[in-house]
Amino acid sequence: MKKFNMTRVAAACLLAGGVNSVVAAEPAKISSEDLLNILIQEGVVDEKKVNEVVKKAQEKTRQQYQSGVETVPAGKADSQPVQDGSVVRVPYVPQYIQDDIRDKVRTELREEVVADVMKKAEDERWGIPGTAPDWTQRIKFSGDVRLRAESIKFADGNEQLLYPDYMKINKSQTETGQYDRLNVTEDRQRLRSRFRFGMKAKVTQGVEAGVRVATGISSNPVSTNETLGDYGKSFDAQIDRGYLKYDSHAEDVVLIGGRFENPFYRTDLIWDNDLQFDGVAGSWYWLRSTSWESDDRQWDPYVTFGLFPVDEFELTGDDKWLLGAQTGFTYQSWSQNELRFGLGYYQYENMPGVKNELNRNDFDYTAPDYIQKGNTYYNISNVEPYSPENQLYALVYDYSIVDVLLEYDIAAFSPHHVILTAEYIQNIAGDKAEAEALAGEPVDIEGFDGFLLKATFGWPIVAKPDDWQVAVTYRSLGANAVVDGFADSDFHQGGTDGRGYIIEGSYGLFHETWMTVKWMSSDQIDLPTLGVDILQVDINARF
Repeated sequence: MKKFNMTRVAAACLLAGGVNSVVAAEPAKISSEDLLNILIQEGVVDEKKVNEVVKKAQEKTRQQYQSGVETVPAGKADSQPVQDGSVVRVPYVPQYIQDDIRDKVRTELREEVVADVMKKAEDERWGIPGTAPDWTQRIKFSGDVRLRAESIKFADGNEQLLYPDYMKINKSQTETGQYDRLNVTEDRQRLRSRFRFGMKAKVTQGVEAGVRVATGISSNPVSTNETLGDYGKSFDAQIDRGYLKYDSHAEDVVLIGGRFENPFYRTDLIWDNDLQFDGVAGSWYWLRSTSWESDDRQWDPYVTFGLFPVDEFELTGDDKWLLGAQTGFTYQSWSQNELRFGLGYYQYENMPGVKNELNRNDFDYTAPDYIQKGNTYYNISNVEPYSPENQLYALVYDYSIVDVLLEYDIAAFSPHHVILTAEYIQNIAGDKAEAEALAGEPVDIEGFDGFLLKATFGWPIVAKPDDWQVAVTYRSLGANAVVDGFADSDFHQGGTDGRGYIIEGSYGLFHETWMTVKWMSSDQIDLPTLGVDILQVDINARF
């Protein structure tokens, strides 16, 4: 981009204060025509645009002049004009008067042209760095890229036959043995990538529309990763966000609908970070309208509600829903330390499967659309005689989750921060007796709670070269504490029923470009033996 010299600064002054002020400052040195020539020579305005404005101004002046002056032949110059006040007859115009009129018209025309050009330049923001037409100012683009090298090593004692791949079985409704089991024995090395590109548009004051495209498979709600090495097959791309959002002027009321990011304050203990929410949600921050001088400004309490359809069916009213509510606050001390607290309640409706009547399939729709591993399932197919070709698995437990989350951000070592996080969750709807009554058989596994402890040190956000951050996490998630289809897809190879630790570090390579190395080691809690160590090395960039 060209840098402005002093002439461009003068042109900018024209835009800000108008032509008259500049001309008044130097009436004898700079004419209107000179100003236009300077603007054209310096590339501030386009000569073609100036010529268009000049032509329009000339035509306008000509029409105005002709409408007020009617020229008559010299022979009839002595005749009495009609005194109707609408016509002025000029019988003869001497040359010196014509020259004077022409000079005055030229001066007025120049001033009008300059004013028109300046107005157009101001409206379209010609020559002002970093600006563009109005519509471009209301649209913003963003995106991120992640390249990942991943190594997965399983423990020697893992038994593959004990881990059915329920997703694969449900697709074919056939159970064949080792070929429909999850891989928990063969080590794996792979390269993966993730690409996301989004747009936000300011519709009007406080109203935003957004859309985002991401790689990934449409049937997988918790991962946008693409595994490389598929004979050059093109990546799948999905629209994973599309929403309309309202944000009040005081930012104390937020409403959103469509498909959008998780609206709750959370970690990845309940939901995967890539999971998007369908439905509507709203938040109210009732102290944000107070003045900054008020002591209450240190407190920022809130309440968030959401209604999210999980699975909608055409021929039945037994749709699956998630109803969520959370209240909490952020408190910032005068020393810039920050305490964040959230208390949430998330209730799923109609999640357990319903067993079919004998030799019928009326309730096949109650089986989940996506399964990872960990939750307790039972076969809702009911065909006699029993056959491996008739298998369809669904959840056996209800899920209503209470979540308590606390985070303390210590800024005493600024610009480095110490961030301590603690979270506890429990599925209070889990009931073993109800599950056994539904399944018609014993249910051995419960596992209704989970917790997370995490300590982070370094820059809060790694965004510049040499920024760094390290973190250590210990977490435990029972088999039926959350719905495994929506749980974190990385730790313990995805799903629930895993506990262990995570060590990770990030380092800024360039502006908005950084490397992250993460080591995860986990073992099972309730299910048969499953130990796994995972190493991930990521190169990330965002714009």
